[in-house]
Amino acid sequence: MKSIIHTTILDIIFLNGVCFCKAVNCFSAIYFASYLPKADVNY
Repeated sequence: MKSIIHTTILDIIFLNGVCFCKAVNCFSAIYFASYLPKADVNY
């Protein structure tokens, strides 16, 4: 029983980490997508 709960907690932490990384990647992509056109115009 303890091992099942332990693995469940680890799975939740792992999934949260994956979702967080994906969110960071999406945010970075959106940020650069909105930033690069301005940089090109200024250049």
